Amino acid sequence: MENEYGEGKMVIALLGAPHSGKSVFVAKLYQDLLANPEIGSKRAFLQRACPDGEGMWSAESDPETVQRIRLKGAFTPEVVNFYLNSLDGLKKTKDIVLADCGGLKSLENIMILAHCTDSIILSSNPEKMEQWTQFCDQTDEIIQAVKSGDVDKLLEFQQSRIVEIIPEGKMANYPDPEHLRAEIEKRLTILHENFEGSVSKLNPHKIGVIAQLGSRLLTAEQRADLDQQIQNGEPISEGLLSHLDTQAKPWQGEMLDLDRDRGNQTYKGATNQFANSLGELSTERTNEFRLQREPGMKVS
Repeated sequence: MENEYGEGKMVIALLGAPHSGKSVFVAKLYQDLLANPEIGSKRAFLQRACPDGEGMWSAESDPETVQRIRLKGAFTPEVVNFYLNSLDGLKKTKDIVLADCGGLKSLENIMILAHCTDSIILSSNPEKMEQWTQFCDQTDEIIQAVKSGDVDKLLEFQQSRIVEIIPEGKMANYPDPEHLRAEIEKRLTILHENFEGSVSKLNPHKIGVIAQLGSRLLTAEQRADLDQQIQNGEPISEGLLSHLDTQAKPWQGEMLDLDRDRGNQTYKGATNQFANSLGELSTERTNEFRLQREPGMKVS
């Protein structure tokens, strides 16, 4: 999808189940984008879009320090509006904007997704992977329901677990559809009151899925084998390394041991491959846009 600023720019939401290593993955991916001479800071930027108190600082600091000083925030109107304005500003000048989103398909995240063009889904839970894929496939309908205040449609999406206006862990508090509908209507009303201007400007569209990546921690035995191989200066076994296949779309792969308490040996090769492929995709999008704008022109 092209955004309103044209040029085939990409605003990519990183999505998926909580505790899948999304922040660790996107931090390493961003480092690789910056290190790529064809991309760098001129073309790429990472925007945190979740008030979890993390950032590049937490990826580059020792875990004990992060745990001691990290402060989690909330999706207040001020915070969400900051994210929306930041994404809109960044896509005027950057080709690749990464938006590190939270792990819930909440009303706030729907607002953020409405300002994105694409997504990367990273999940340690295969069922959640499918739900996030369905969410992206139906984002245009979800955004339209939010914009028009269609409570019944949002209730339908909630019951099918495609959205999580009510988090899964709190669904037991709403034992029947009428209670659930009333709560969704209440939250939707609050959203419209807090984001009246932003809601009226929502542009319903589908979110393209660039990649579907599984995420898995190594077992204690596998970690011991990995540490021994590194200590001995041996090549790391194939079964201990992440893998990525970019031959078909969406790209497929599995990221191993996205744990900030350990090194990046298990996934650094895959994130570097991902960054290179993302740069190629961005160039391809830009060239496609230019050809549409000026048929017959030469593109590099």
